[in-house]
Amino acid sequence: MSRFLHTLSFSGNASSLFEAICRYFHEKGFHVEEADAVALRLHAEKDRGILSSLFGLGTLHVFVSFPREGGVQVRLSHPAPSLVEDLQKLADELPAPAAGNPEAAGRQGPTIIVREIVRIPCRFCGSLVENTQKRCPYCGGEPR
Repeated sequence: MSRFLHTLSFSGNASSLFEAICRYFHEKGFHVEEADAVALRLHAEKDRGILSSLFGLGTLHVFVSFPREGGVQVRLSHPAPSLVEDLQKLADELPAPAAGNPEAAGRQGPTIIVREIVRIPCRFCGSLVENTQKRCPYCGGEPR
């Protein structure tokens, strides 16, 4: 399964952006699995059809985090450019911090980083395992 990582830029209070993103996901019908306001991490998912509801196939998973370097990292299980654009609009709509605020220093424009993680089936149990793992996390067998 591929993962798509997007880094959004924003200049504002991370807590208020976190709350705005939580409200956005609730309004759009996402199920929020985890929302940690202390660590500023969020995991939301949305079913996309009958197979998604029954078997979890095609479910859109969204992981949002606020790294120390600044910005917002959004990791998606499937490509969703409109979702990323909406989150960037939320970040842009927040009021800018005061000029002397160190939180705003070092912020850059939006950078999009796409990483693909290749998964291969385990030859013993058939579970999909990342190709970098030496053992299957489900059965302990070697995937290759």
